[in-house]
Amino acid sequence: MQLIKPKTNKMKRTIVYPILAFLILSSCNNVNQSKGNNNQAMATANDTLIAKNGYSEVNGIKMYYEIYGQGEPLVLLHGGGSTIQTTFGRVIPMLAKHRKVIAVELQAHGRTNDRAQDATFEQDADDVARLLKHLNIDKADFFGFSNGGTTCVQIAIRHPEIVNKIILGSALCKRNGMPFQFWDFMK
Repeated sequence: MQLIKPKTNKMKRTIVYPILAFLILSSCNNVNQSKGNNNQAMATANDTLIAKNGYSEVNGIKMYYEIYGQGEPLVLLHGGGSTIQTTFGRVIPMLAKHRKVIAVELQAHGRTNDRAQDATFEQDADDVARLLKHLNIDKADFFGFSNGGTTCVQIAIRHPEIVNKIILGSALCKRNGMPFQFWDFMK
């Protein structure tokens, strides 16, 4: 019997490079102040980040969102089965120093309710686009992790007019991009 050993260096690079690209992109972008929007988050003197948060009626669901910082908008989309805080909680304070961070919880995740139809990446993309319209965000950069990355791809396909850049971390574009064993636990 021969054991197949995974190529851990290749897997580490696959994960590390997109994250590094994201961090470099977010730190190198020029900081432009958003005009006329007083719903900005502010960092207090003791570096405690205060966020604006709320719900927006979006395509039949109450979508939860949080907004931190000020500058060019950066939308964060969490992974499947996750939330804003479990995916991005540790990096939001760093990102909000230079960007207006808009983090959302997608259908049936965290504080966003479900609807009487299956969740799809296309529907998630439409939901995010509608939320941004409600928040008066015309165009943004998007960072999606895992399922959030696949949603980013659908946003770029379905709503290219609202996209500056997309950053994908561990995203799938095809089901066969994962080892077949990955799907077994979802049966």
